[in-house]
Amino acid sequence: MPSGRVRRFLGHHPLLNVVGGRTVEVDTEFLDVTNLWWMLHFRVCPNNIEAGFNPWYLEPVCNDHPARLRVLLNTRVTPMVWFATLPREAGGATEDKPDLPDATTVGGYVFFRPIGSAYAYPSTNAGVLTEPKHATAGMRNLCRYLLQGHTRSQKTKITGLPDWHQLLDHSPDAVNPLGGYGFYPCGMEYALDRTAPRLLAENRSLRVLLLPVPDRDSDLGYGGITGPGNAGRVSAALRLLWSRGAFGGPGQQLLRSGEPASPTPPQSGLSAPAGGTLRVADDAWVGAYSSGGHALWALLKDPGNRATTSRVLVFDTVEFKNPGVDRLLSTAKARGRGLQVRIVWSPYAMGGPPPSGLLTTMRGLGTQTAVFPKTGAKYFQHPPNADNLWADYVFADAKPWKPEMFPPRKMNEWWHQFVVFAGEELHDDPRNPLSVSFMEATMAP
Repeated sequence: MPSGRVRRFLGHHPLLNVVGGRTVEVDTEFLDVTNLWWMLHFRVCPNNIEAGFNPWYLEPVCNDHPARLRVLLNTRVTPMVWFATLPREAGGATEDKPDLPDATTVGGYVFFRPIGSAYAYPSTNAGVLTEPKHATAGMRNLCRYLLQGHTRSQKTKITGLPDWHQLLDHSPDAVNPLGGYGFYPCGMEYALDRTAPRLLAENRSLRVLLLPVPDRDSDLGYGGITGPGNAGRVSAALRLLWSRGAFGGPGQQLLRSGEPASPTPPQSGLSAPAGGTLRVADDAWVGAYSSGGHALWALLKDPGNRATTSRVLVFDTVEFKNPGVDRLLSTAKARGRGLQVRIVWSPYAMGGPPPSGLLTTMRGLGTQTAVFPKTGAKYFQHPPNADNLWADYVFADAKPWKPEMFPPRKMNEWWHQFVVFAGEELHDDPRNPLSVSFMEATMAP
């Protein structure tokens, strides 16, 4: 193993425990199967033909940092497969990547994707990794959330890829704008990259995005993941990622919450000089979109999960009024000032904005709340709409607009998609650094 991939230090390895003074236990809740994943599923695809593998994530014009993605296997709950992706700011235990600031706290953000976009696979047995659908439907669905859409000026760069229209950030249909594909990329990795420097500067904290892979045939799609122990699972994933060199500098130790730091500095030799100590956060962010709300509310039913949740991110979820409102109030009572709740709603799933009484009560408990879009119902008007320039951008190819182009029933379905791929602060196009999507707004400090 190259020296840049080795960490050497005197102290407590975050995956080891000593039991009874003599027995060493290794925490194997998660295994890093990233290399095996690509060995099983990668295929070379001719242009415009998927050929058993979706190449979007590895295509340089779509993604210039594919090494950030890790595939983890959980040995204790089902579904077993999780994706983890880290912001560029995370660094890594290689010689050419910097340390994180001393005393940085590293936490997780567990995001539940909707079950409607899931697919059936053997999520509870040894075949969990070998299902061929992982390479096609699985990678397409993952890319839909992680990658950023391509603008009109960038469109020609991707026309050689299979189903390239699904990588756009706008409707290309000049006659029937709502007839075009509406499930555009959500840019979650871009939002991670944009918000990580601010989190480090303001809170000295970093978040890693964790996406369990739902199984359409399992209970609620997420099985045991919604049960007790969410913070412990997140901690186990983060400690494994550190052990694999995914974040921090080569001389930086990682400690669990409350664990005392070793007074002995790292050894000299293969390791770089000590760059400080990192800590695993004792809390987790949890979020969901659409029918992923079933899993979110199930997770927050557990008192232990509520007590260790520091941010809830709601994207137009199902069951918001019941049991969602009750679960949010219970979490606010458990966490008080230690909780942030950020909600993006549309007329599709939630019907309307969260009740003012809910927000007042949570704020009275000390919870920080934010509701998007900030313009309220005025956002959800078809173009031209001065309160939603993002919609004007998405449907610009169909100008001049006519009311019959935007029937309310079909438009509501689009609004449901807007909450995850769009926003309300737009400057020219979504890739302009001044533009802010809902994903970025909800992840920001």
